[in-house]
Amino acid sequence: MSIPSDVRDIFHRFDRNRSGRLDYRELRNALTALSLDTSHSHAAKILTRYDSDQNGLLELDEFANLCRQLREWQWATCPPDV
Repeated sequence: MSIPSDVRDIFHRFDRNRSGRLDYRELRNALTALSLDTSHSHAAKILTRYDSDQNGLLELDEFANLCRQLREWQWATCPPDV
């Protein structure tokens, strides 16, 4: 899967410990930066939903899947002006 450079950049910016994975705190900070204000418990639920290997962390490909779905939702609810 090809991961857009902006998604890769966001992931690396919020991977504070440079583990190559986001925990729920790092995910919450990333979601907040994307203007999605969320609680720690909500971020933990999102992590659980998109954590396909169920290791309790989001790797880049899992984060990219979350971003792709967020973008699809955004386009469906707020299509850009033509």
